[in-house]
Amino acid sequence: DPQNWETLGNAYVGNFFVNAKRPDEIKRALIAYEKGDAAYDKIGKRNPTLHFNRGMAAKYIEDYDLAHRSFIKAHEIGAAGAAEEGRKVLDLVGRLAEQTEKKCDVKVKRLKEMTLDFPSSDTCRTLREVQAGEKPTLGLAARVVSVLDRPGEVPVIAICCDASGEFF
Repeated sequence: DPQNWETLGNAYVGNFFVNAKRPDEIKRALIAYEKGDAAYDKIGKRNPTLHFNRGMAAKYIEDYDLAHRSFIKAHEIGAAGAAEEGRKVLDLVGRLAEQTEKKCDVKVKRLKEMTLDFPSSDTCRTLREVQAGEKPTLGLAARVVSVLDRPGEVPVIAICCDASGEFF
């Protein structure tokens, strides 16, 4: 029953935010929403609330592609506020891209100063090394450069740089 899958997804999200015990609850919610969507498709129905709720859960775990697709689908089938949420996701991704590309307007001299006191490459990794799967036993060393201004929104999004001056 598709409504049961949707209810299960909502329960996982609610449990995560109320009890905050298991970070995988949001991923479980997304799986339940996906199964609910597939079940709705089988009976030829669509539920805008399911897509809207899936978009909100995806946005929270920073899966902006899934969030945007979910909000667009929710809007197409009549969810109030879905188009606005979709625009918020696009705006957020645009702001993040701009800040990382512009390196938060940090001057070259200041960036050099910021990266001087990072631990040695023997004890930590850069972002590129993490992405390449190199030195898997070492952690990523990073410094928070800026916190994105999003009053009343969670999670807090920090823009960081690594020892090589790479922003993410």
